[in-house]
Amino acid sequence: MLPFGSPVDWRNRTVGRTVARPNDRRHHRINVTLRLVGMATRLQNIHQVRMAKYRQLQEEFAGSENERNEPEHGRLHRFGAFTGISERYLSHINNGRKNIGDETARKLEKAFRKPANWMDTATAAPSDPGEAIIISLALQAWKIDPLATHKALLSVVAKA
Repeated sequence: MLPFGSPVDWRNRTVGRTVARPNDRRHHRINVTLRLVGMATRLQNIHQVRMAKYRQLQEEFAGSENERNEPEHGRLHRFGAFTGISERYLSHINNGRKNIGDETARKLEKAFRKPANWMDTATAAPSDPGEAIIISLALQAWKIDPLATHKALLSVVAKA
């Protein structure tokens, strides 16, 4: 069993710690590794889900009322100011140098008023193209006037 705090190499799916060989006078170090195929795969999947949700939030931000008339240049800076995350860190996420961690995911959820752990849950895309269009229209209407959209959708569902 490896001690708590052992270094983790997620790319190679190994956990390692360095130990000294007892018979070696120069105390060379050897690396003890343990394969973690299942755990690394799960963590890789959560990073993919979070990245997809992050892209979705970027599109939502770009389409927001305040951003429609703004130039694309400087959008990352404005996105960072809106979310409370540094522009540099966001750039690292965009370029694939950093993953979205727990703290960053919670900040994004809070800034965009999403439910808790929204960034961690994968959502299936609608299989019917018509369904995707209806969902998109409903979301656009919701952004314009949430109360009126809510009432209209409830009246349509009540008639069915």
